[in-house]
Amino acid sequence: GILFAGGESWVQELAKILYEEGFPVMLVDTNYANVAEAQMEGLPADCSSILSEHVRDELDLSGIGRMLATTFNDEVNTMAVREFAHEFGRANVYQLASQYGGTGRRVSISEHLRGRKLFGEEDNHDRLALRLATGSVVKKTPLTDEFSYEDFQQRYGPTAILLFVIDEDDRLLIRTADDTKEPRAGQKVIAIVDEPLESEVEAS
Repeated sequence: GILFAGGESWVQELAKILYEEGFPVMLVDTNYANVAEAQMEGLPADCSSILSEHVRDELDLSGIGRMLATTFNDEVNTMAVREFAHEFGRANVYQLASQYGGTGRRVSISEHLRGRKLFGEEDNHDRLALRLATGSVVKKTPLTDEFSYEDFQQRYGPTAILLFVIDEDDRLLIRTADDTKEPRAGQKVIAIVDEPLESEVEAS
């Protein structure tokens, strides 16, 4: 299961599809409107700081063993990673790419302090939020011998962002920037995509 640090609408879209697949989720956000919206969507959510003792000591995190830091604040994300590395292990804490991009002087946080980089090198908070605010959707797609990952890539093109893979044993694999494994038949991929026009689908 997944603990999400951050509960904006686009994060809810990710959490909802995982929740519907049977994975425990918990969204934590200091913004009451985000929390209320998540709860109205049927998602477990709590209005508090991800860095508070309340989250570690009082929140029911049964079934949850990984943390995804998805707030707009790089510093908060990194502090959350450091905090929950003690709870879940360093390999199970993740955060989005820096808002600043690159590794120059403007990046205020050293890479060795950060969590595993979620999704892709360029997939920071603003990019993902903008995609889902402007028509892109989070889509689950089963892969088969008849519809391979190559077919998926041809249908949705280079703008598709692979987020998660559910393997044949119903284990949730979180995509990271350094992950080069290609999903295979029998697995399900969860990705942010732009739905192709019907004419494009027919042409393919």
